[in-house]
Amino acid sequence: MTEKIRVFQVATGNVGTEMIKRIGKRPDLELIGLHCYTPEKVGRDAGEIAGIDPIGVTATGSIEEIIAAKPDVLTFHGVFPDEDLYVKVLEAGINIVTTADWITGWHRDTNHPHPSGKPVSRLLAEACAKGSSTFYGTGMTPGVNQILGVVCSADVAEIENVTTIESVDVSCHHSKDTWIEVGYG
Repeated sequence: MTEKIRVFQVATGNVGTEMIKRIGKRPDLELIGLHCYTPEKVGRDAGEIAGIDPIGVTATGSIEEIIAAKPDVLTFHGVFPDEDLYVKVLEAGINIVTTADWITGWHRDTNHPHPSGKPVSRLLAEACAKGSSTFYGTGMTPGVNQILGVVCSADVAEIENVTTIESVDVSCHHSKDTWIEVGYG
């Protein structure tokens, strides 16, 4: 067996707690840390926070603790990106995968300028170059999951079952009309 990929998880909402559960089931991944923004969660076991049995990973609350753990990758699943955390972690040579907002490209650069005045995409590129790290921002696209089920079955003569699962907290989204259009109440 090859060496496990050491993962440090950030955030414990819907997606973050699901990640904690799934990482534990993967033989190629090892959860080595959990970063929480809520002070009441710091010091608690990641499993307990995710609603499963304790797993021996204690939640931390500082970027320095992330960097000191030397993970291979940081998975960030907060609703909103934390560009300052991203930059420090990337500069330390730690790769990042995130679903937070639409972090890469035009959307973030145009609609959510960084306080430094630099486009977010440039900040991330510079941090990656400095740390020889990588950044993969996937974003979350609620509503697409249902469409994928239809698209994947469009060219099939006979279907027994199609299951799609989507988990997202839309309570803080800025576009109520978007959620109504995709069928959420």
